Amino acid sequence: MSTNPHAKTADTFRRLADDLDHDRKPATRPQHLSERLYRTEVQAGRLILSIVEGQHCPNVLENLRGLAGKLGDRSGANVAMYWRTFVVPYLGKRHGGAFKGNAGNYAYPTVKTDAEGQPLGKDGQVLEGVEHKDEETGRTSWRLEGQMATIADDFDDADGLDYLGNRADDYANACRLLAGLLEPPKDTRDPMARAIQLQIRRWEQETQQRLDEIEAELDAEPSNPERRCNPMPKVHIARRLLNDANARARKADKLMERQGLRSEAGNLWTIRLDGLTAEQVERLTADRWPPPVDLSKPQS
Repeated sequence: MSTNPHAKTADTFRRLADDLDHDRKPATRPQHLSERLYRTEVQAGRLILSIVEGQHCPNVLENLRGLAGKLGDRSGANVAMYWRTFVVPYLGKRHGGAFKGNAGNYAYPTVKTDAEGQPLGKDGQVLEGVEHKDEETGRTSWRLEGQMATIADDFDDADGLDYLGNRADDYANACRLLAGLLEPPKDTRDPMARAIQLQIRRWEQETQQRLDEIEAELDAEPSNPERRCNPMPKVHIARRLLNDANARARKADKLMERQGLRSEAGNLWTIRLDGLTAEQVERLTADRWPPPVDLSKPQS
């Protein structure tokens, strides 16, 4: 009798992979394959969450425990997003021969952008960012006003099946890799088994190396960390820097680079506030800019 607490879970991951291989071939409509992939995302996501949030999480999956903390409730949509956005790309970047070279590239269709990299809407126009303030926390965040256009908008059924088929391959490979990590095969003559064993050793080394790096970073942590502006689209940083509500991002490229322009998430960026004028700092940290017009005062 196996004493491995994850033996049954490993078997379930193998079954999910086999089911994906079986269901992909007869699919004739992208909608049908998309629904099948969503069910896999929810099933596989719940499985991996049960492991990384349990008492016997393998060391090689510890990083996924931290990513699980980013989830809110455990609804099907959130669990599917966790698998699709975090788990598969994470495994793809650290694969041990189980994935194709482009693993994780099929999680979401590429967003269409203009020449400056600004996301386009379904109407072909640049989407503007709007500030949103959370009433409970008081925190301000940026959201794009409208739905982004993607390359999938131009797909026909054949293109859609091909794209989703590549995603199904990623999911099947991720499930098989997880099964091998949870219950390493004893027969290391098999190429897949050797790849999994090698990956386990590599991840253990990477985990220890990262722990050493974190410890060194904490020791070298400055007493006064740099101040940065709130994350926002690059064009909005430029407009606040230049005090010009119609400025293009490229007008402030050199200034933003000098201030340590850094990508934070999606299409959001930050810059250092040190070295800027008090007026620039005020604009870059304001909840809203330009400020709303006070209609109670006479306008010049």
